[in-house]
Amino acid sequence: MPNTSPIDPSHFREVIGHFPTGVAIVTAQGADGPAGLTTNAVTSLSLDPVLLIVCFDNRSRTLPIVRECGRFAVNILGADHRELALLFASK
Repeated sequence: MPNTSPIDPSHFREVIGHFPTGVAIVTAQGADGPAGLTTNAVTSLSLDPVLLIVCFDNRSRTLPIVRECGRFAVNILGADHRELALLFASK
């Protein structure tokens, strides 16, 4: 499915510029429902086109779902999202 709302590169740069390192949750919608994981292996790759690098462990339960659906979301967490990070970090 094509992206119908392109990301503004200048907005992306502003947001990712405030994320030198931190915690994010990567989520995807699979045939059996949603899946996700907590990671800090997220970084900007390009502004044109807007691209992120997300590193997955090959044993991750989320990786096959991302491969299946071909898309995922990266949710950048704030300091007050500790509980949410722990939830997605659990097996």
